Amino acid sequence: MSRETRKSRESSSSPESRSTKDILKDLCTYTVSSADPGDRLPHDCYMIMVGHLKSQEHMKMLLDMSESQGISSTKEGDEDQAEYAVLKSENVESILEHIKLTGKTEQLESQRKSHFVYEDNFNSSLTTMMETRSSFEKLKKVCRIYEHREGVNVDKVMAEHENRANASHSYFCERKVPPDEAKALAFSIAFYTGSKSEACNRGASLIARKSNGQVLEGDVENEINEAAIILYYLVKALSYIPFYWGYVTRACQLTYDELKLYVPGALITWIQFSSSKKGKKAVNSKAFKDRNVLFKIFSLTGRPIKHFSNYPEEDEILFLPHSTFLVFNHKTYYKERKQVIYMRQVELGLCTWSVLWVDDRIFDENWENKQHMEYAAINALDINVHFIPKSSTDSALSFLRSAFGQRLKNQDTFRIVTDMNRTNEKPAHNAGARLIKAIRQMGFKFLEHAHQPPWAVLAGYLSPTHDSYVHSKLGDPAWIPAADRCRLCEKAIEYEGSAVSSWIGVSRGESEWVNGFVDFGPVTEYLRDFLNSTLVDQNKILKYPLRVIRTYLTKDEQLNISQLICLLSHISDIFVSWSIGFVILACTIHLVTIVNSKRFPQPTRCRVFGLILLMILCSLIYNWHIFYYPNLVKTTLINNEN
Repeated sequence: MSRETRKSRESSSSPESRSTKDILKDLCTYTVSSADPGDRLPHDCYMIMVGHLKSQEHMKMLLDMSESQGISSTKEGDEDQAEYAVLKSENVESILEHIKLTGKTEQLESQRKSHFVYEDNFNSSLTTMMETRSSFEKLKKVCRIYEHREGVNVDKVMAEHENRANASHSYFCERKVPPDEAKALAFSIAFYTGSKSEACNRGASLIARKSNGQVLEGDVENEINEAAIILYYLVKALSYIPFYWGYVTRACQLTYDELKLYVPGALITWIQFSSSKKGKKAVNSKAFKDRNVLFKIFSLTGRPIKHFSNYPEEDEILFLPHSTFLVFNHKTYYKERKQVIYMRQVELGLCTWSVLWVDDRIFDENWENKQHMEYAAINALDINVHFIPKSSTDSALSFLRSAFGQRLKNQDTFRIVTDMNRTNEKPAHNAGARLIKAIRQMGFKFLEHAHQPPWAVLAGYLSPTHDSYVHSKLGDPAWIPAADRCRLCEKAIEYEGSAVSSWIGVSRGESEWVNGFVDFGPVTEYLRDFLNSTLVDQNKILKYPLRVIRTYLTKDEQLNISQLICLLSHISDIFVSWSIGFVILACTIHLVTIVNSKRFPQPTRCRVFGLILLMILCSLIYNWHIFYYPNLVKTTLINNEN
């Protein structure tokens, strides 16, 4: 390790960033219309220092993580640098519990809310601006204003943006976005990836500071109102794009004072949209080669926008405002004249709605539950859920011990999702239970808040699942047959005595089902039928039968609904088509009467009669097709519905 690298690790100071007054002056004096496409505002206009390490002991912990890889590299472009291996592992996040914050977590949360951020309320200032003024045509009008500068063919530039939007907006249409709005979403990304990323970021920061009560000049206020619609569509577009989990590289130009902020162990938030390139190398162009700093980042929530970009060859990953990063290392490569800063993106739960999700496969590229996280991002822009991903009990508990985890202790909008079996832990089969037990011991009592009004518990049951399902999940090493699992449950109930055995029992039906594994839906329905026959029909304990309420439909139910829709559509088609036929027939009789009155020459009458016969024939063919071949219509509708 170089002397410079070691020196940066041993630094214990936390340099102060510039004053808000100085930053605001830079933001307001930057002129979008006259600025060169390559011009950039100072980096500290867009970043917040969240916290840093003070202890030399904890600094050494970071150093040991890198040296434990046994890899050394002398070039910035090496693919196998030790830092890459560390950044990919969530173990580096264990340092979060040793971070000294620049303020209290409540202050940090308040600071986030005062900036433009894709957050819980989609920023109230931005939402208010957009209530009545958002449309694709309005977006294009505002973007056209931004594209006006000397020597630029505005019509050509706008046509490029629109062509890209026309080519890519189908992505949003496939996700049930109306066509006009889908084009606006695609257009906003194309505009951002042109030469106007700095204008968007400046607008975002100004809106942030306006919502924080800072007074701006009149012309700047007008510009904010224009920028709002671009930011609105850009943030909304990114919410439909899935997360990218992997390495990215970002090239920037930083001053010496700004570089001093990025010491190992620092926790940094970028409050602007942040562009980066997928992979371990920066974009190979002169505009990026001349920049003095490379950020090597492991992304968790960056969005890949190559499909929508005006420069798809850059393979861009875009981070939303208020993405937060943990600085792992800071190196100087003198030969390449580059400062390289290694960071891992982290989620701190500094929001209203957050979920700690613990699963041993959570960072696998093909993890089956990743789509649930992404769906939560678009379900409602005003209630955005932040996920804190962890792959083990130890990493989850480490986060909960940190200041950020402790803040969530009394939050009734905080949730924990955990799988029961985790193959990366020993023992594997009860990892989830051990996690919940440890969380209770840490004082997270709100997880057990009583329901209001109180529920009267009538009975409970344990239902060990079928051997085929358990074996597919655990494999041979952790295999326990169903009969033994049922007996273990029964013994546990017996051990607790009558306080438990009086109301809970073990059901063997699911584990002994002759046709194999039974999913949760049918199991619940069978239980409902059993309880109704016992509690309602036989013992008369309940006056009304129990019902199972579900918010989802099975595939068979979806198909049945689709078929019903098809049938109704088919009946409607027949009714409409025959109605048209009767109208045509009535008009035909009237027309024949007029034409046959010999007021028209013979050739004209022949042409009219021929046209009438053709209309009747077309009507009969259409009705015959609808009446005798409904399956074609049905199949098309079912495919569209699915």
